[in-house]
Amino acid sequence: MKIHRKIYTKIYGPIPEGYDIHHIDGNHNNNDPSNLMAVSLQEHFNIHYSQGDYGAAHRIIQRMNVSKEEKSRLASLAAIKANAEGKCGFALGHASTAGKLGGKKGGAYAKANRTGIFALTQEQITAKNQKAALTKLVKSGKACRYPKETI
Repeated sequence: MKIHRKIYTKIYGPIPEGYDIHHIDGNHNNNDPSNLMAVSLQEHFNIHYSQGDYGAAHRIIQRMNVSKEEKSRLASLAAIKANAEGKCGFALGHASTAGKLGGKKGGAYAKANRTGIFALTQEQITAKNQKAALTKLVKSGKACRYPKETI
């Protein structure tokens, strides 16, 4: 049991089934009994959603019986807000640029250290490419994997 739940139980008695303990001032380190309040999941969700704390609202809604679409919508709101505040990820709109940069660095490392495809010999690469080309032709119906027998 988390410390804030223990403190609440010691001061106010048992926590009702299905209830959360909400930190009124939003500071999870402030476990003063006057800062703790027992609320239902729906009330707890409503508090955080109305404050624009979509991350906390999303964590609460995971325990509620709501549609996947609603959970997804709330996750999007939480991610957009966290990105805008610079709390995680990349600045808005820059994920693809960062991905390209990471890919270039990873490719340079693989080439320098002969890992991944760079660890293969030219013959192995050629065989791999031929197999991939044959697979594409077979899947498209333009070739047969097994040669026809001649009589």
